[in-house]
Amino acid sequence: MSLQIVRCANLGDVLEKIRHDHQPDQWLYRGQIRRRPVHRLVVDGRSIELENLYPGSFRFAAKHEIASEAFYGEWQNEHKKADALFHQFTLMMLARYEAARQDAGARFAWLDPYHHELRQLLDAPGRSLFSGFHREGMGLRNPGFVRIAWALAQHYEVITALLDFTYEPGIAAWFATNEWNAPPQPRALDGEGVIYRIDAAGLRAGTAAFNRVFQSRADANPYQPPPDQTFVQDLRGIPAAFASRPQRQRGAVVWAFADPRFLQVLYGTDMVRAFIFPHAADETSHWPLGFEREHLKPTNDPFDDLVSEFKRDWAPQAAAREGVRYTKPVAVVTRDTQKVASAAPFNPDEMDAIAREAMYTAYTRDLAEGRFQTAVKGLERILTMRNPHGADRVSVSTRINLASARLSLSQPEAAFEVYNQALAELASMANAPWAADALHAIVEGGAQLAQKGHRQPAHTLFKAVLKITEQWQPSEVTEEVTARAMYLAGTIELQGGAAQSGVGWLRKVAARFADGTDHQRLFAAAALFDTGSFFDKQPEMRDAARAAFEELVTRFGQDASPEIRNFVDKARRKLAAS
Repeated sequence: MSLQIVRCANLGDVLEKIRHDHQPDQWLYRGQIRRRPVHRLVVDGRSIELENLYPGSFRFAAKHEIASEAFYGEWQNEHKKADALFHQFTLMMLARYEAARQDAGARFAWLDPYHHELRQLLDAPGRSLFSGFHREGMGLRNPGFVRIAWALAQHYEVITALLDFTYEPGIAAWFATNEWNAPPQPRALDGEGVIYRIDAAGLRAGTAAFNRVFQSRADANPYQPPPDQTFVQDLRGIPAAFASRPQRQRGAVVWAFADPRFLQVLYGTDMVRAFIFPHAADETSHWPLGFEREHLKPTNDPFDDLVSEFKRDWAPQAAAREGVRYTKPVAVVTRDTQKVASAAPFNPDEMDAIAREAMYTAYTRDLAEGRFQTAVKGLERILTMRNPHGADRVSVSTRINLASARLSLSQPEAAFEVYNQALAELASMANAPWAADALHAIVEGGAQLAQKGHRQPAHTLFKAVLKITEQWQPSEVTEEVTARAMYLAGTIELQGGAAQSGVGWLRKVAARFADGTDHQRLFAAAALFDTGSFFDKQPEMRDAARAAFEELVTRFGQDASPEIRNFVDKARRKLAAS
């Protein structure tokens, strides 16, 4: 699957469509004055569409049709060059920071929270600045300063593996309609421009999932790069007095687009849209953006002196350092030489797992924010994706959230069916650390079914949950699930006229959970009160009612829980009235 294409009549049409859905911090945008033909790269037999989102160190990929040995060789060479530049840039930042501290200068004071981390860098043994990161196989993982330094390098036009984005659609539109290094009299643009929009939360979830997949590989070998191989870095917190561009451009950078493994995941989701439009004469006059070149690329940027220093004094030394992988974000040093970790092999199963988790996060947010139709469509799509490992946390959680969305759309039959599917998958997952919480969510769904008047399907769910918990090793969570399911099953039977069975359920709850946790005791107290209230409505059963209320007061009369005290007080009033 490729990204979603939205063809627009003109720039104004793009802005109208984007601003209709825009919410602060929800989307990341990138504007480009050209959208070149999409390039396809075959990786392990799978064709990946490489959209026009190329970091500087990955532009070579457009020359290759297959991820061959030559591709990987050039990939490593380009990364070596970018890594060496980044290393020099970080050295410059560290040197300037340390000098500022010695002179009590305020310019770099905003970096003081990273001082301990920087001292580890400066004091590390070995030839590499970063050699201390993996002493004795232990190391920092994507330290904050390293990410900020790398982001600044990218933002000030050092070739890196990062890609610039903005949180503001109008700024993306400016970049889609203005050449960055334009001559005094800019030429008219022709062809098509494009603004990319990416779901920010989904992208963060995708990078986190991608990193987790490679966690075991990194931990197994201290000379392997750390697992945080992708990230999203917000630049808006960099003080404008230190560097103007990041804040004015409301910028962010992403480390992910120089890795075909991640692109294979990203373009397999629908988190990316490309709004394409034909350039027109005086387009920004017709649709003013509210941003000028001087604002976004100020001529008096306080960071310019450091950029000049880097180009003059530090960048020329980068070539001598090529071949050492300083980033990701560390270099690893053994006793006698630096080690360069090679690219990990592509694994389609890993890629599909990352895509499923990223989509699950995005569509669960749609559900939480009330976009139920969108959530249903997306969650159903996850269930159709290839999952060679069978039922897992994502599949079960997807079904539970899909059922919840169906309930919100007043589709109780469909919700009931999906809850049953989730229970069928859960039955064999007793040892999964998340399984009990999933059962708890299904019981909550059953309670909502009952509240909406669908008591019989809810009762069926509760009995199925209890059948599973009987087979599992008891824990605090499973016992609370059991208490609630038994209590709700009993109240449904009472409401449906099955008095003997309903009272039997409630008696079991009171007997089993009266000495349990706060939540368990609450269900025990509620069960006794409901039993007494049911009998109290029948004159011939008043003695049984009184007995239930007295048991409630005796067992829980000294309880400190406000919810339980409420039941006790009501029981006392019932006893006084009788």
